[in-house]
Amino acid sequence: MNRYAEMALNHWRRHRPRALASMADPTTHFTLLGEEVETRVGSLRDQILGTQLPDETPESYRLRSYQAKRQAEEIVLGELVWVEAEPGQDPEPWEDETDPELVAHYDRLDLVARTLSAEPAAWTDTQPEVVGPL
Repeated sequence: MNRYAEMALNHWRRHRPRALASMADPTTHFTLLGEEVETRVGSLRDQILGTQLPDETPESYRLRSYQAKRQAEEIVLGELVWVEAEPGQDPEPWEDETDPELVAHYDRLDLVARTLSAEPAAWTDTQPEVVGPL
């Protein structure tokens, strides 16, 4: 199983456990899915990347290639791997985490979100201070 297959399997374990349990051969299913994802990511990366630009350095082309791969992964994973959760199987991201730093991080984000949502909307409506001509 490649890393995409493992990502999909872990996602299904967490968000689609009943569907996963009903599969006759999940190893084969996720192995084939991982290979399909890898193939599609490579193909889409090549389309996004295109050819090296005339004034582009090899280093710039390599960096652009990484960016194209990340974009392709985001698209393909969204289509094939991040399937919708079964009803009642969509826990908060930190509910089953054991890393205390990660849990604390999410708790702080939750506190910030609650604090901002409690503030009146007008706090964002302030006009910028004009100092002088730009």
